[in-house]
Amino acid sequence: MAKYKSICHTHSTYAVAWSQSLKPVPILGTTHADHLMKKSLVPPMSDSLILGDYEHNTGVQIVNYFEKIV
Repeated sequence: MAKYKSICHTHSTYAVAWSQSLKPVPILGTTHADHLMKKSLVPPMSDSLILGDYEHNTGVQIVNYFEKIV
């Protein structure tokens, strides 16, 4: 049996649309609530972060946001 070690990352139509609406993600179920107790909305990235190492800075911004709210 082959063993794969990978991560699949997608941008579904609905997730992209929701993200671009700049609305927080509401807590809609118990599984979600088990891990996060309030709505979340990471602020848009500044131009300087986008023009820098975009992918790295995206991760940094997300981690920094969740460190503040948890």
